[in-house]
Amino acid sequence: MIPLFKPCLGRAEEQAIIKTLRSGWLGNGPQSEALEQKMAQLTHTKYAIALNSATAALHLSFLVTIKPGEEVISPSLTFVSANQAILQAGGKIIFSDCHPETLSSDPKDILRKITNKTKAILVLHYGGYPVEMEELVKVCQQKKIWLIEDCAHATGSYYQGRHVGSFGDLGCFSFAAIKNLTTGDGGMVVTNHKKLAEKIRLLAWSGISSTTWKRYSGHQPHKWEYNVAALGFKYQMNDLAASIGLVQFKKLNRNNAKRKLIFKRYNQAFKSISWIKTLNPKPGFISSHHNYFILVNKKNRNRLIDYLNQKGISANLHYFPNHFYPMFKKFPHQVPVTDKIWQEIVLLPIFPDLKIFDQKKIIKAIYDFN
Repeated sequence: MIPLFKPCLGRAEEQAIIKTLRSGWLGNGPQSEALEQKMAQLTHTKYAIALNSATAALHLSFLVTIKPGEEVISPSLTFVSANQAILQAGGKIIFSDCHPETLSSDPKDILRKITNKTKAILVLHYGGYPVEMEELVKVCQQKKIWLIEDCAHATGSYYQGRHVGSFGDLGCFSFAAIKNLTTGDGGMVVTNHKKLAEKIRLLAWSGISSTTWKRYSGHQPHKWEYNVAALGFKYQMNDLAASIGLVQFKKLNRNNAKRKLIFKRYNQAFKSISWIKTLNPKPGFISSHHNYFILVNKKNRNRLIDYLNQKGISANLHYFPNHFYPMFKKFPHQVPVTDKIWQEIVLLPIFPDLKIFDQKKIIKAIYDFN
């Protein structure tokens, strides 16, 4: 079976893990700090906090920006944990629609839904394709609305020459197993707000005022002493995960370039198939190409997925609209594009090690579908 996603790992990651194991320090420490520095440099932000998942990143981002009962505009076509994070922070969701061509958050729909009750906005760079950010940033600054970017798919994505995650108040990244940069599982928050960074770092380590690594590596007297300043969580990244991430960071540009070639081969092959719609990037939008999707008639979508699976090719849907789930049905969901387009989405395999032979097999199978 040709998988939909596959992590790109090798001997260098193995050696990095062994080195960390032999160091005697496995928890959050110097490797995690080094990965934070790399992400801050990549996104040109002042602060980065390494966490154990993007879900943790989103949860903490909402905890430090909204109060219980406040409204958050958020996409429905996304992984469910993004909207669960809003509920866990006590927020009320106003679902936003996706763009009909990119599946990323539609800024025009978001702007239409802003009211005097809106306290935060979450935008999703779906598949790594950037959202147009200028007007959203401008309006959020004028109205003092928190702007949070879900960059789970978007490590290595740029809009108008600027890395995503740096436009809003907070940017949340995923390093899960199938992501462009993986730590096995992990996440990161980036920001230019010192106070937000300090609050998130505090909450990520059970509200404790000083990390174990800082106390261990420091030279201050009574280094075992610390204060518990808030009710927090065990959300820190560990150094085993970070050591993988540091190796992956070196491979990021090369692996994303491979993804781009795969994307281009698919698009070129499908140009002549009238029943397939593909994403055609615009100038100024650089995608990480985390996933590759086509849009087909909803009458054929499930049949095509089943057909490809029978041919030994993984195909799938991302995502089932969140407003269909019972826990979210009570929240406003005027999202006509999402309601239509989720029935047309087919994801095809894309990962750096996808062989040309296998991609040709996928393309041929789709040509033969009837």
